Amino acid sequence: MPLRAVIIGAGGRGRHWIKTTAAHAGFEPVAIVDPSEAAHQAVATQFPDLRLQAFRSVEAAAEKVKAEVAVIAAVSWFRRENALSALSAGWHILVEKPFALSLEDAKAVVEAGRKAGLVVSAGQNYRFNPEVGTMRQAVAKGEVGRLGHGVFIRHRKRYAGNTYQKAMRHNYLWEMGVHDLDMVRFTLGLKPLRVTGFSFLPPWGDYEGETTVSALYEFEQGVKVSYFGAWASHVPEYHWRIDGSGGSLRVGNGLERGSPADKAWSRVEPLGQFGGDAALLNELAAAVETGGETSTSGRDNLWTVAMMEGVVRSTEAGGQPVSIAEMVEG
Repeated sequence: MPLRAVIIGAGGRGRHWIKTTAAHAGFEPVAIVDPSEAAHQAVATQFPDLRLQAFRSVEAAAEKVKAEVAVIAAVSWFRRENALSALSAGWHILVEKPFALSLEDAKAVVEAGRKAGLVVSAGQNYRFNPEVGTMRQAVAKGEVGRLGHGVFIRHRKRYAGNTYQKAMRHNYLWEMGVHDLDMVRFTLGLKPLRVTGFSFLPPWGDYEGETTVSALYEFEQGVKVSYFGAWASHVPEYHWRIDGSGGSLRVGNGLERGSPADKAWSRVEPLGQFGGDAALLNELAAAVETGGETSTSGRDNLWTVAMMEGVVRSTEAGGQPVSIAEMVEG
């Protein structure tokens, strides 16, 4: 039998999850939760054949709906509130990124899930990109030798408009950096130990909060990664490169391997399809059945949340180094 799913948040991303769960053989969307009547009408118009029940609160839905899982896609301000309410209802949860807007909130949700014996998973779908997955496998197999350093750069031409992110503090970190930093951690397969950096606002663009991040991350085994990410860039750019004693890998315009012998780049064909959002649902279904965890579990995602909050703390401390390991494990 498919897992019955409640979609919390019926905006654009929530409607995406309605479509995705409806198309997945292991899930059946049965209800939505959103305080907006306009959102309810938009769902009814877009999905007239699904006959989804609509509620304004998680508590109201829990009283009327039989379900096993909830996908939380409401605005990120309410991550902790929605996650704890869903767990209280007895639902396993898949939480859109960012998993939480603070490490304190993230830990509270993880602990609530542990006590309830329910699956808590984070929607870190970028790590299922075929190129990133192939990089991860190459690093794990030692194909680039002993890791030394990496550089991650992302420029995106994105403005706030009338979205809720307009007034969000450190919005690049929580809205885009969350993907970037999770990809870095996933690719390396190492724990981040310390960060030194800044989140700041350049003199253009229409955001009120910080839209640009520059940071140096220190990982286990002495590996260091320089990170830069920014909204409102005039020309988009994406570049993720790692260097080891036996060669280099980079992804941006396709996946390439750098050879120490001929000092040149050659194209690498990604290994198959890693699955995106469908992979998140596959893992969630398997974890519910076995009582295990997903690869993007809330517990694992504490490290990604701490990588972001570490930059916030470093910024507030005038660029002083911050221990990520102490934040998570202390």
